Amino acid sequence: MTSVEYSLRIGGKNVWFAANVSPLSANSVIWAARDITDRKGAEQQIEKQLETLGALYDL
Repeated sequence: MTSVEYSLRIGGKNVWFAANVSPLSANSVIWAARDITDRKGAEQQIEKQLETLGALYDL
């Protein structure tokens, strides 16, 4: 199984997806994706907060 994260521009907004791809046979795969836009937004907020804390710690 292969897992990837990617974004697409849909309706003027970036929408993030996590996809899993698994081979079924030599000529076919099964592919499932889910919307992880909210999770990506939360991760970006945490990164910003960690940067701020790091800057305060360096004072």
